[in-house]
Amino acid sequence: MRLGVEESDTVKKVLARSLELVGPSGSGPRLTDATRYYVAIGTITDSTGRESTVKSMVRTAMAGVVEPRDGYVVAPEGESLTQAKKLLTKFRKTRAFFLSPTVSAPTYAAGNLVVKVEIAIFTYPSKALKG
Repeated sequence: MRLGVEESDTVKKVLARSLELVGPSGSGPRLTDATRYYVAIGTITDSTGRESTVKSMVRTAMAGVVEPRDGYVVAPEGESLTQAKKLLTKFRKTRAFFLSPTVSAPTYAAGNLVVKVEIAIFTYPSKALKG
């Protein structure tokens, strides 16, 4: 690891602070007392016929909207309900939601291509429908 061989004290401090913010590899999301919302993105239901590409694009786009917001954390892909419950019991003030996206088959009419994405919102990890 670079931190162990770096000679500059300034660089060592920056590296140590960066590693602290990122957390250890594989540790999951970094919830803090400042985290207000924990957002899990479910498996994308795809009707386009381009499953692998669409699923990756939709998840990346959704996470890209959520992650930069202050107080929001995106759950890791593939997180189990047990893992979510265990994590969220430590952060009682954090509200958690599960987003279930559906991508409809594209339509083309009058020179316009339309791809419809619908998102059902549930509480998380209990998955009670919100809207």
